[in-house]
Amino acid sequence: MKFAELVDIQELKILCENFTEATGAVTAILELDGEILVATGWQDICTKFHRCNPETAKRCQESDTILAGQLEKGEAYNVYQCKNGLVDVAVPIVVGGEHVANLFTGQFFFSQPDKALFVRQAEEFGFDREAYLEALDRAPIFSRAKAEAITAFLTSLAKVMGEMGLARRKMQEANRALNEAAALINSSDDAIIGKTPDGIITSWNRGAEAIFGYTAEEAIGKPMGVLSPPDLMNEEADILTRIQSGETVDHFQTRRIRKDGRVIEISATISPILDEQGKVIGASKIARDITESARAERTLSNERSMLHTLIDTVPDLIWLKDSEGVYLRCNQRFEQFFGAREEEIVGKTDYDFVDRELADFFRANDRAAMEKDGRSINEEEVRFASDGHSEILETTKIPMRDVQGNLIGVLGIGHDITERKRAERALSDSEKQLRFVLQGSELGYWDWNIAAGTVDRNERWAEMLGYTYAELQRTAKQWTDFIHPDDRGRAWDSINAVLEGRSNSHRLEYRMFHKDGGVRWILDQASVIQRDADGKPLRMCGTHTDVTMRKLDEEELERHRNQLAELVLERTAELQVAKEAAEAANIAKSAFLANMSHEIRTPMNGILGMAYILHRSGLTPLQADKLAKIEAAGKHLLGVINDVLDLSKIEAGKFSLTEDLVCAGEILENVASIVGERAKEKGLGLDLEIAPLPAALFGDRTRLQQALLNYATNAVKFTEHGRIVLHAHVLEDGETSMLLRFEVRDSGPGIAPEALPRLFSAFEQADNSITRKYGGTGLGLAITRRIAQLMGGDAGVETALGKGSTFWLTVRLKKDPIGVVGAVSTHAINSIEETLRQDYRATKVLLVEDEPINREVTLALLDDVGLAADIAENGEEAVRLVQENSYALVLMDM
Repeated sequence: MKFAELVDIQELKILCENFTEATGAVTAILELDGEILVATGWQDICTKFHRCNPETAKRCQESDTILAGQLEKGEAYNVYQCKNGLVDVAVPIVVGGEHVANLFTGQFFFSQPDKALFVRQAEEFGFDREAYLEALDRAPIFSRAKAEAITAFLTSLAKVMGEMGLARRKMQEANRALNEAAALINSSDDAIIGKTPDGIITSWNRGAEAIFGYTAEEAIGKPMGVLSPPDLMNEEADILTRIQSGETVDHFQTRRIRKDGRVIEISATISPILDEQGKVIGASKIARDITESARAERTLSNERSMLHTLIDTVPDLIWLKDSEGVYLRCNQRFEQFFGAREEEIVGKTDYDFVDRELADFFRANDRAAMEKDGRSINEEEVRFASDGHSEILETTKIPMRDVQGNLIGVLGIGHDITERKRAERALSDSEKQLRFVLQGSELGYWDWNIAAGTVDRNERWAEMLGYTYAELQRTAKQWTDFIHPDDRGRAWDSINAVLEGRSNSHRLEYRMFHKDGGVRWILDQASVIQRDADGKPLRMCGTHTDVTMRKLDEEELERHRNQLAELVLERTAELQVAKEAAEAANIAKSAFLANMSHEIRTPMNGILGMAYILHRSGLTPLQADKLAKIEAAGKHLLGVINDVLDLSKIEAGKFSLTEDLVCAGEILENVASIVGERAKEKGLGLDLEIAPLPAALFGDRTRLQQALLNYATNAVKFTEHGRIVLHAHVLEDGETSMLLRFEVRDSGPGIAPEALPRLFSAFEQADNSITRKYGGTGLGLAITRRIAQLMGGDAGVETALGKGSTFWLTVRLKKDPIGVVGAVSTHAINSIEETLRQDYRATKVLLVEDEPINREVTLALLDDVGLAADIAENGEEAVRLVQENSYALVLMDM
């Protein structure tokens, strides 16, 4: 304990300074560890000389130590003349019997000092002689009477300071205890509440805040009734009446309402607070939230009730005894066995119900079960007292222990195994019959008693391996030794799987050694036929069948299979060579088709071009009719060539799509305009059904129009009367793309079901008569489906004979990533030609063309619109002309 913690040091300093001023005596108050609390009037001879020199300072410390040491021995005060020549006095400060500090005075003389001594000290320790002697002259000289008076005063002062310190320490301890009590109350999880005799809240700890949800500021000054539910409003008044009479309400369970409106369950103790005269001046309440524990108790009670119900409905006998054999619990089946109700059984022993000999037997079994670490199982036949019938029971007894592991009783369960025992007897009889049957069969039989470690086998088992029955040993080891080393592992793996319950049966073929040194293949089949109550296998039985001949046949079959596999591999290799040759031929075919198409299309374009020019030159009606037939035949042939070339490209994987702006409605209108004249000539109606579609999507506009035009052309070709409808709508609207469905519906003859599978195949039509009647290659629908599939969709038909057809295709088109783009405007050929004549007459262009007919046709077309064209027959000539002239346009196909 520090003295500075018990007194006002500043006040003591002022007191000591006044004392020094009045008496001339120095003072000092020091903690026991030497810490200076107060120091007044100290003499220069000590502060400036003795305590500044190492040698003389040791004398000062020695003086301090001797003075303090004497005080520790219980001296009231101690006077000591230090070796530096001055007198020092120390007085102990004691607080409550404990020495806590020292009060010092001194640095004076009882008589005139011996100056010669101090002169020698000045010389010895190197002090300034003159200054040292002047400091000596200032040191006071007290008579012994005055010194004793000063010491008496200081002793009294030390006593007063001790009493003051004691008082403060008691006050500090009281405050500490009070604070600890307040902290304890405030930190309690329980609600600790103070209230007046009228129920007005006067104190409210943190536990109360947590339990009831109100802060102390909200609760203090309120009546306790604010916490009561409406149906318990009178309860608080009853409690106050009991408290006012001086009664304590212990462990009172009730309900209260929290600030948030939630109802909680509490357990409360309310005690009266009495004044010195015993009058009730208030009440203290300690409340605990038991909502969860009450709920748990109800749950536990329900579970106990369910457990009791469960125990009573279990068909086994169940009973519980304490360690002395007294019944604590039993179920209804046990009541039937004893012929008494549970309330008649509980609290009694077996001696109260059966004769002594049987009771001794039961008691001995109970003791044996309690002494055993684990369950005890035995079988016994008992007679039920309720109706006299008998049962064979498998009785399981388990020692019961408390949480500390102390034995407290025994639990018994009696399971009726009468039917099982009857079944076991029947099984035993059946096994005897089986053995009898096996004796006359070709099966080897084995019976493994796992617990005993013995294996019994019949004579046939031995004969399979060339032994007599007498040569066999009843060990599992000999059995294992018979098994081929390469098969032992998998044989025992299969058996262990059954023993461990991972498989229901063991079935395996493996090799066993014959007595003659050879090997026999054995089919081993077995299962566990008996286990104990814990599921541990007790007995396993099985049969052996000699399958050596079958194995030899299988090996021969395997050799033939391998030979066949080699032949298959050889044939496969030959087919692969043939396949590669076919693929090479297909590639050559595609190249041939491409070359032939080019060779045919080049002159065909010339023919069509010349026909176009002739049409524009003025013809007689007869000439125009014949020329139209030439044009139609040429266009048909060109269409066939284009279809063949497209199909060839698709099959070769060289068919590519472009990405153009696609306006679905505009494409349908284009298709309608192309086939419209022909439909009108046949008297067919042509309708457009276009659902709301985006103005702009992206895909291959040309190929899409080609596919739809093929559908529409076919519809016009095969429909004799009625209408044709072109339809389009959205199937899927994705984030970046749309799936559109286009349909061409006609009222034609329909298609027979048997023709549908080949309808979209290349070079196929629904009926060969169609080719004869209408013409066509049978490529159009095949190309249409391939185009649809390349565009992320498909193509198909819905049809019925006599009801027309609906040809459909779906394509996936990308959305405009930026925004809706404007539709591409189109211009009629006539308006384009007129524009060229008016705005670009005599404009120089260069035509580069190596084909004479194409050159002639193109030059005629350019001349017709007024363009001035130069001609180059090859690239070298074209480069020369471009270098020599300025052309607005160069047309070439090089």
